[in-house]
Amino acid sequence: MRIKEYLLHLLVTNMNMGSSPRWWQLNTLSSIFIVYASIMLRLLSVRFAYLNSLLTGYTYKEQQKPRQRLRTRAANNMRLAAPPAPAMANFPDDSLFTFRMYNKLLRLYKLVNDNCSLILVVYMGYAFYSITTTTYNLFVQITTQQGMSPYVLQICFALLVVHTAMLALLSRCSGEATDQANLTSQILARVYEKSKEYQNIIDKFLTKSIKQEMQFTAYGFFVIDNSTLFKIFSAVTTYLVILIQFKQLEESKLEDAGVPSSSPVAVTVASTTMLIETRQ
Repeated sequence: MRIKEYLLHLLVTNMNMGSSPRWWQLNTLSSIFIVYASIMLRLLSVRFAYLNSLLTGYTYKEQQKPRQRLRTRAANNMRLAAPPAPAMANFPDDSLFTFRMYNKLLRLYKLVNDNCSLILVVYMGYAFYSITTTTYNLFVQITTQQGMSPYVLQICFALLVVHTAMLALLSRCSGEATDQANLTSQILARVYEKSKEYQNIIDKFLTKSIKQEMQFTAYGFFVIDNSTLFKIFSAVTTYLVILIQFKQLEESKLEDAGVPSSSPVAVTVASTTMLIETRQ
């Protein structure tokens, strides 16, 4: 809990104060936290996938495969083969194990979401702020044809790569875990058995799972899934267009005042405007 509170404090402090000497601590700790949350989601996804593969063997389509192979073999050998083992006989035991593990995994899934959601909201805001301002800063430096320090250039590209990689990792892992968790009820709906006992087991689980569709959210504000990275970059592109339009408007005002856009005065004014806009 202390690490969680310290990371939350760094995120809020850095967003309020802009550039801070502790920015490297913020980015390091936030990246470690995102990797940790992604690993937890990946482990849950693997376990959900194992349960789904176990239930897939009892679907109607999979149950028909041994019978089809048996008919093919009998036709080729011109004799009757031994009947296949009744796979559905193991369904009560396997279903009991599956349902218990599924409920435990759901509790772990919700626990991870509850403990990470608040930090994820702040991190998403910080990542969006950092990607937007860094990209806009690069654009301003390139269009004004001013010499840019290689150190600053490396930091800008490093921030873009790190935040993009962390958002992609988190989106993919959360999307896989959510898809696998919701896939279980869909697979079970394809399980068909004439026995009333087996069908009652299936109906009870389906009735319960219909009411609990899983979603990994950032404190309930928005869902984090495979489309999150696309949505963030769409928002970044929108704000970049707005900032660039403000910059062009400022340059047109300077040109009307007789100040060249490449002069030191224009560059200073543009940099100050950019700083005010990003702080707001």
